[in-house]
Parts: sequence; C-alpha cells; structure tokens
Amino acid sequence: MSRDDKPITDQLKQVVDELQLEERVKEAAAAAEQAVLRGLDATGSYVRDHRADIEDFLHRAGAAIDRQTSGRFADQVEQVRNQLTAGVASLAERDWGSGPGRELEPPAEEP
Repeated sequence: MSRDDKPITDQLKQVVDELQLEERVKEAAAAAEQAVLRGLDATGSYVRDHRADIEDFLHRAGAAIDRQTSGRFADQVEQVRNQLTAGVASLAERDWGSGPGRELEPPAEEP
C-alpha cells in the first residue's frame, strides 16, 4: 500500500509521529505555564512590596470620586474599593510556586 493509498488519518498520524509534535506541544505548554507563573510571582512580589501604596491610592481614588459625585455613588465606590483591596491582598499573600529554584514538576509521562 503506497502512502497515497493510506487513509488521510493514518497519514496525519505518521507525520505527527515523525515530527514529534505531541512532545513539542507538551514542552511548549510547560514553558508557557512556567512563564505565566513567573509573571504572577513577579506581580505578587511587586504587590507585596507596594501594598500600602496601592491601598492608599485606592482610598484616595475613592475619595476623589466621592467628592466629584457629591457622594451619590459612595456605596458602589466602597464596594469596588473593597473588592480591589481584597484582590491586592490575594495577590500579595499567594505563593505562585514559581521563581528561582521553584520550578514546577515536569508533567508525568504517559505510559
């Protein structure tokens, strides 16, 4: 049976196997995950270092909005400020498991 006589799915499978696409995709996914975790770790570190400044800014921004709107939206502004403050706290307190010497375990090989 020549290559042209094989079903297209078999031909595609053979090409995928020859190019080792599955392994390359797994490697790329692992590298992308590490990059995201490093970014989150860096963001968390920045937020930890500047948490007081960020929360002060949120307070001042809320106060400025209240002044400009004569307090008409004070409840909504307070809700948003509280949600943002909680988000800042979450970023500051979470360990993303990345950074120097803290690489993720490689994905387990499938049998």
